[in-house]
Amino acid sequence: IRRGKHRLEKHLLGYHFSLLPYTKKKELKAELNDVFREQHPDIPPSLTLSKIRNLKRVVLDQAFRLDLEHSTVALAYVYFEKLVFKGLVSKPN
Repeated sequence: IRRGKHRLEKHLLGYHFSLLPYTKKKELKAELNDVFREQHPDIPPSLTLSKIRNLKRVVLDQAFRLDLEHSTVALAYVYFEKLVFKGLVSKPN
């Protein structure tokens, strides 16, 4: 059995399952942002996982509005993440 803050995993003979109890969105969001910050300390602190996901959602909405191909959006995501991990993107810009 492995237990995270919001997850219980159990392995039985022939079975593998996880139990995910209800968690408030704010708590889960804060925990995900904290874990992201621990895994990527070189990214500016103002740029959280929630903000990155929100920006990706905006890009997807605009792509649908402009009738762009899915591959174009996928490449935009990849290039955006590369810029984030190089430290060239921050919340103000």
